[in-house]
Amino acid sequence: MRDTTIFTRSIALILALLLVLPGGFTAFAESDFDSDLQQAPTEASTQAQTTDATLLTSETHLISFTEDIRTDVITAYGGTITDELDATGIVIAELTQPTADLIASHPAINAVEEDHPVEIDNASSHTTTTRTYGHTTIRADIPRDVGLTGQGVKVSIIDTGVSTTHPDLTVTDGYNFLSNNSNYDDDNGHGSHVAGILAGTGDPAANGVRGVAPGVEIYAAKAMDSTGGGNHSTLVRAINWSIEKNVDIINLSLGSPRTSSVLEQAAQAATDRGILLVAAAGNFGSTTAGTTTVDFPARYSNVIAVAATDQQDNRANFSGYGPEVEIAAPGVRIYSADRNNTYRLRDGTSMATPYVTGMLAIMKQQDSTKTARQLRLQLRDWATPLGTSQPNSATGFGRIQFPTNLQGPLQGVLTVDAEVTARTTQQATVNITWTDRDRTQSVLYEVRRNGTVIYEGRNRSFQDTVRQNGDYTYAVRTKRNANTSAPVTKTIPVQLEDRELAPSQLTATLTTISKEEAVIEVIWTDDPRSQQVDYILRRNGQIIYTGMGTRFVDRVNADGDYTYDIRARRSPTNISEPRVATDLRIRLADQYAEILGRYSDVAENAWYLQYLGPLNQQNLIRGYQDNTIRPTQAITRAEVVTILARQQNWGAGTTTTTFSDLPATHFARGTIAEAARRGIISGYSDGTVRPNAPVTRGELAVFLSRAYSYPAVQPVGTYPDLRPQAFYTGSVNQLNAANIIGGYPDGTIRPDQAVTRAEFAAFLQRTLLQ
Repeated sequence: MRDTTIFTRSIALILALLLVLPGGFTAFAESDFDSDLQQAPTEASTQAQTTDATLLTSETHLISFTEDIRTDVITAYGGTITDELDATGIVIAELTQPTADLIASHPAINAVEEDHPVEIDNASSHTTTTRTYGHTTIRADIPRDVGLTGQGVKVSIIDTGVSTTHPDLTVTDGYNFLSNNSNYDDDNGHGSHVAGILAGTGDPAANGVRGVAPGVEIYAAKAMDSTGGGNHSTLVRAINWSIEKNVDIINLSLGSPRTSSVLEQAAQAATDRGILLVAAAGNFGSTTAGTTTVDFPARYSNVIAVAATDQQDNRANFSGYGPEVEIAAPGVRIYSADRNNTYRLRDGTSMATPYVTGMLAIMKQQDSTKTARQLRLQLRDWATPLGTSQPNSATGFGRIQFPTNLQGPLQGVLTVDAEVTARTTQQATVNITWTDRDRTQSVLYEVRRNGTVIYEGRNRSFQDTVRQNGDYTYAVRTKRNANTSAPVTKTIPVQLEDRELAPSQLTATLTTISKEEAVIEVIWTDDPRSQQVDYILRRNGQIIYTGMGTRFVDRVNADGDYTYDIRARRSPTNISEPRVATDLRIRLADQYAEILGRYSDVAENAWYLQYLGPLNQQNLIRGYQDNTIRPTQAITRAEVVTILARQQNWGAGTTTTTFSDLPATHFARGTIAEAARRGIISGYSDGTVRPNAPVTRGELAVFLSRAYSYPAVQPVGTYPDLRPQAFYTGSVNQLNAANIIGGYPDGTIRPDQAVTRAEFAAFLQRTLLQ
């Protein structure tokens, strides 16, 4: 009998081989293939195709697409999708080899690749604790001295993980792509070593490790196992995760001699997002033929390939060699962190790579506006050339070294404070102050209110005025040339007064005065308030009263000019503008001290003081509410009659009058009516009395001659301007003869000239003294 088992296996093997022949489906149009997907293989045909055990084994594959991800192409033929990486456009799936070959023929598929291994680029390690030369060689202390730490820059370290307990290492976020969980702890030590070179925060003086850029944010992507091995799939997933985390730089201290179009696509996806990729050139040394030994992904054009140098600035003998080498950094006997909170010396381009990554992070912090391409070009400028020409296959553009003239970020001020110092219904005053550090070079200060520049200068304070309620943020920056610091801010609420905070009125009145002291009554008035306030009263700038009263009696015992002002206070920072009273002049020893103290417009040593002073003391001539007595102001007919009524004590008389211009509300209606009844004043032919008109010297002479008895006399002199027929001539002659009124040096007597209040005081006082 024939052996049917052997026959069946042979037929199945032939069918399987036919399925994986190159170009098996190349004649299909995309629509034909998609139509075929709707009719999945039957159970019988599938059983026939998969009888051979070798062909039935599923293995991890990486799949890229010509355009968008098409998971239907994979699942339709039994592929099992294990991860879909949107950021890179890659799918990881478990496929048999026949299925992989079948799917690869679809027009939507760019590539289907087996999951090849990749490993860390670690040449050797040492247990000695001899200090490393690396930091000194690249002058890593320079960025530290100018305040550049890589702060704000996000770096993904795709490696064996990072120690979660090492005191010199801090991780912002991480993930384990081997076991698909958040345990990114390093079980090899390689990733921790890389992280320490890049961002260690330890103290070298205490055997700790300080990285090139200790301020960066580390994202630990554990894609390599405890032996230092991994696969393209874990590497691609880690790159995809790094893109999703929006990192700035990806550090790849790993490699493989085998290329991968899918891995290259993942690297390109990162580059397209503006991410810098820095990778180890590998540890396969150089070949006698001079061909490249640079690992992948370092060999890709969008990845910075890093070679290693030794203590003598020569290429390390193990360092990858080839035209793809772009830059070099120390990579022999490099001291850094290890797992289990320990430290170790290691060799390898893996160690050189984080030096370069750290330098790029410093560049990024120094100028965050630069693109990845600009930073890559700048990296070449920050390299010390090695070899006879650059770039070369051994060290590229040279070994990195920080420039001695590196400029750090301009440091801002230390503190900012803002407070409302005064407010009214219209505006508030805000006082902004700031403190600063000692500086070797001067800076300008810029102050912004809610984003708008309101001050630039060298002072450390500024007074702002705002006219609306709201929250105000004051930001202070330092500036030197084109360099501007980060702002330091202070936000405060501002509430304007619902009405004027200051008291509505203030008066200071001299009540009594002697040769020893003057007593001054200060009174202020205020409108009703919804919120309670107290008052601050000052004399010549010195506080003499605080409280809630509205009256204060002050006593002064020295000559001087005294100014009083009052402020209302709602809170320590909410104090009104001052309300000021008219100045008081105190002359204790002066015979006219009282009138000088009461009225601000009385001139010292004035000719009229001997007349006006006594009449004011007798309350005959009074002042005004504004603490003036207005001696040079023309006196009106109504005022003259009023003063005469006081002096002669007419009392309440008739208010009946026929004068058409004397309304019932006029202050002098009664006295004018009484004066008319007594024959002292008469009206005009038009029926008016003109109470508010200035009185002339001639008219005043008539009033006085009618109110007081002067002897009848003949003219004692001849005045060219005194007309014989004028109604006032007789009265002028009477007062002139009695030395009440006199002429002027030019020989005139000016009967039609208006009389001032001071002149009237002189005429009246002379009359009373006779």
